[in-house]
Amino acid sequence: MAMLLPTRRDPLNDVMPYELLRVAHSLIERGQNERYWAQVPIPKRPVGQVRFEVMRQVATFAVPLLGLSAAWIAYGLKGALLALPGAWLVGFLLDMQLDRAINQKHLRDIKIDAGRYRAVKWLSEQMGVRPEEVTLDVIRKMDRDFVIVQRIIDEHIAQVAANKKAATTTLQGHRPLNHSGYVVSGSNALAANAAHEAEYAATADLAYNDTPAFHTPTTDYYIPHTEQEFNLSGLPMIEGTGIDIHGNMLGINDQF
Repeated sequence: MAMLLPTRRDPLNDVMPYELLRVAHSLIERGQNERYWAQVPIPKRPVGQVRFEVMRQVATFAVPLLGLSAAWIAYGLKGALLALPGAWLVGFLLDMQLDRAINQKHLRDIKIDAGRYRAVKWLSEQMGVRPEEVTLDVIRKMDRDFVIVQRIIDEHIAQVAANKKAATTTLQGHRPLNHSGYVVSGSNALAANAAHEAEYAATADLAYNDTPAFHTPTTDYYIPHTEQEFNLSGLPMIEGTGIDIHGNMLGINDQF
């Protein structure tokens, strides 16, 4: 059964989904070593491997054994027993030195990698490109896109919140009267607020839909139009949103 490969995307010419842009932004925030990106096209896992590591691991056992063998040959069993503490100490020091070198190299690798290995691996899989194609220029471009997209999202959220606050304040401070001067209630009140509802709906629709084209998940910021025109509270729903004119979410009774 053939594996389905992800659709290849061009991050230099297209705006990537929000999650991918956020990962690129986090890489830039961490700070990236431009020289490392240029010298190592395919990032390596920061495991802290030192030069001649395998040979040094073998040496932690081989050197003490060679010392014991030499003492045995020269002085027999008594010499080997006398040399045993020294051989153990040598092996211990060699092993400790190797561990220290590995830890230091690991810290250096993590610092120079700055999250690149895991991020590039995931980004390349999501965009259907090779890891070496996810260059620092690509990351910088995606970071710029993230700043723009995030600003648009923040502006929309602020605008919708302001519209909701204005609508709630207006409805709380204005209770429509009929021609006799009595307070209108029930379905008559809904009709009296129809003009304000239409104005708010138009504003909310503009805030949600008047945006440049970019690929970003909008589940948290936009709720599709619903066929239900009234909430459980009996208040009309604002077209293009999931709230009624009192700011109650769809399916929630009037909280004001």
